[in-house]
Amino acid sequence: MININSMKKEPNVSQKQYLHATLLRLKKVYYICHYMFEPINTNASMFNDKQPLIKNVLEEGTSLNLQFEKRGGLLPVVVQETTTGQILMVASVNKEAFDFTYKNNLAAFYSTSRKCLWIKGASAGNLLKVDNILVDCDQDALVYQVTIIAGGACHTIKENGENRKTCFYRKLISDTESLTFLKGEK
Repeated sequence: MININSMKKEPNVSQKQYLHATLLRLKKVYYICHYMFEPINTNASMFNDKQPLIKNVLEEGTSLNLQFEKRGGLLPVVVQETTTGQILMVASVNKEAFDFTYKNNLAAFYSTSRKCLWIKGASAGNLLKVDNILVDCDQDALVYQVTIIAGGACHTIKENGENRKTCFYRKLISDTESLTFLKGEK
């Protein structure tokens, strides 16, 4: 049996922290708490701020592990124009839509109204070429950086008959609680 009280205690560390770290050292455990983690590096100092004890694979790793189940099978996607940084639309993806996008470099989503795969522009020709896919820290939200191949990202039509480039074509006027069209979007 190991007498924990006889072990040298690190300075500026509470007894609870010390006991917790000692238990982890002795058992060489994988620490799993809601997410997947990498195994503990038992050779590293438990108290070295420059080398964390547990490296969260989900947040710090390089493996793709999208958390579809966390959000009921759908992840939110912000669609951003690569060249300008302008936000074009927000949509949802399920695994099927993400896989299509990843394999074909064309934006596909899950239509929450039609309950099916929606390949953006497949019927109207307003295709969005996906240049980059950004994944957030929890792997439960995405940004598609895109190039508009034709038309615009929005399904609405301006007075001149063209699709709007972005779904965000109006601005809230806070003192009147009304919307106004952005320049060139009417």
